[in-house]
Amino acid sequence: MAKNIGTSNLMLRVDQEDAQGNVFKYIINAAEQKVWVYYNGEWTDLSDNSLCTGINGNLLLTVIKAALKAGQE
Repeated sequence: MAKNIGTSNLMLRVDQEDAQGNVFKYIINAAEQKVWVYYNGEWTDLSDNSLCTGINGNLLLTVIKAALKAGQE
């Protein structure tokens, strides 16, 4: 789900399940500079992560990739 695409108020939610059945959820709120990741039954706030500072369209993919990597460790 995405709202306000192309604006500084972008809101994005991605729900994903990998081949092993692990569930990942990502919530990105650019207006509030908040990023949440759900993995292994737990939500983690990544908002203070340096990858999330100054969220924009180019950075979203980096944030999601970092969350995926963290979930696999």
